[in-house]
Amino acid sequence: SEGQRQEEGHGGEKDRGEGKREKNEIRRKDAAQKSSQRDRRVHMDGQEEAVEVARCGGGIIVVAIASLHRTSGAVQRRSWGPGERPPHILFVVLDDMGSHDLGLHGTGIDTPIMDKMVEDGVYLSNYYVLPACSPTRAALMSGRYPLHTGVNNIIFEGSTVGLPLDEETLPQILARGGYKRHMVGKWHMGSARWEQMPTFRGFESFYGFVNGMEDFFSHAAGGAHDFRYDDREKCGPGCSKVVDERGKYSSHLYADAAIDIIDQHDLEGGPLFLYLSFQAVHAPEQVPEEYERRYNGKDWSKFRKTYAGMLTCADEAIGNVTAALKARGMWEDTLVIGTTDNGGPTETCVVSAASNWPLRGGKCSLWEGGTRGDGFLSGPALDRYKIPKGSNGNLFHVVDWLPTLAEIAGAEPQGKPLDGVSQLQSLAQGPAARHDAYLGTIPWPVPASEQGQAVVYRNWKVVKGSPGLGGWVGPDGSPRGTVGEDAWAQSIGETAQDMAMRNFNYSFSGLHQWHLYDLSKDSGERENLAHSKEHAAQMSAMAALLETYESTRVPQQKDDPRCPWSPEQWVMVEGLGPVWAPWCYASREVLLYR
Repeated sequence: SEGQRQEEGHGGEKDRGEGKREKNEIRRKDAAQKSSQRDRRVHMDGQEEAVEVARCGGGIIVVAIASLHRTSGAVQRRSWGPGERPPHILFVVLDDMGSHDLGLHGTGIDTPIMDKMVEDGVYLSNYYVLPACSPTRAALMSGRYPLHTGVNNIIFEGSTVGLPLDEETLPQILARGGYKRHMVGKWHMGSARWEQMPTFRGFESFYGFVNGMEDFFSHAAGGAHDFRYDDREKCGPGCSKVVDERGKYSSHLYADAAIDIIDQHDLEGGPLFLYLSFQAVHAPEQVPEEYERRYNGKDWSKFRKTYAGMLTCADEAIGNVTAALKARGMWEDTLVIGTTDNGGPTETCVVSAASNWPLRGGKCSLWEGGTRGDGFLSGPALDRYKIPKGSNGNLFHVVDWLPTLAEIAGAEPQGKPLDGVSQLQSLAQGPAARHDAYLGTIPWPVPASEQGQAVVYRNWKVVKGSPGLGGWVGPDGSPRGTVGEDAWAQSIGETAQDMAMRNFNYSFSGLHQWHLYDLSKDSGERENLAHSKEHAAQMSAMAALLETYESTRVPQQKDDPRCPWSPEQWVMVEGLGPVWAPWCYASREVLLYR
């Protein structure tokens, strides 16, 4: 029965930990017997209902599936000598995590899994991302700055903007290295066309959502359902499936999906690249009560307690995934990478209870709180590259992951010139791989004419124009200082949540045209040296560096006027409601499997 299939495939919310591991053991034993029959049933049922359902609209809908049975496209196999095969890679992204939120910073938030990973691995203490989600993700996947991809802004629902299709991506490069590539979680790099979707950009499967934020339980984004499963490369019309996981928390679902991928990985084939991109800890603040309840004894706002529970739940999910790697005998040959996508949103851009203390500002700003983040490497595979444990203070930018992992995979990038550099030798106590980095521009909601730009060179940082909102928010979510000279009125006692509700006036008149900071002495960016006679030469050199970067800028992408979006583009599904699906030149075929 359908009820039996749903129960077998997904289980209940309380079925975690040991219970979940036992269930996955049952899945593994039954998978081979059921997969071929199930695939035939999906195909046959779809054909039987195609004529009737085609009247409903566009998209490929599967309302329920028995389990995540993944198949791949063209199989790429390479042969390696003893010790030559590159390691498995687990790449974890935490969405909107502040740089002062992990337990290792003394925050009081329980993150024992990631804390232990940092203890056993490498913490990147001079690590930069971009000020917002889409620019960072596009930079990660392309190895190129947003000023060269045109993805400088947040990609909103209904936008046709995305990582340009002529950009070579990290999973495409890793495919040449023999890797099996799977993605779980948040995409947010374009979804108007099928060609922008993950399995058209190098992944062999995708389970997750494509927009920037959604409800953690209903999986609705902007009024429509956004949760999809694509089980092979270039999985578009006739293949892509929308799944009904309503009522189940996303961090649990993502861990389960990742475990399924690990359980079904061919140990005799190529290594695994698993891109696990959590929805947590992005707004809305939602988590099963059991996780928030852990912080009842803390003298924190409910806002902060919920946020802490979200991060603890994600940390537990990562632990369940690494436990699965150990159970399959893959852990001893695994490299784990962890990163945030931007600073915590403490003042604007969907404010959460994140903390970037003692750094200034947050998401959607060019202050250190918006562009500096937590990044780390861990796992037994570090020993293979003679990477010592501890803190690494060399400058590292998110664009560097692509060339670094390409070197590990033994695969040469073949696309456009990279902005990233391989950090492999630098991590192994070699010389610094870079001395300067571009930090991007302020994304929405700042008018384009008022967006600042920023670069760092060694210990110096320069900003041309407005850096954006820039207060200091402590671990408890309350302001720890005022911007004062920059004319942003922050009344004492106003919380981050109050700021989110306030109707900000995004006029940046009165801000200094140039900002210069010596981060070695002033990481909190409290003393602007741009107009100091003593630092005139440094100011001139930094301005010239920024202008050199800006001279290579391509225009920010704009929406394609040939593909305007409206609610009529949603697919209406009985029992599920409106559903997001690619609408720009998309097939209007629907296959409904119940």
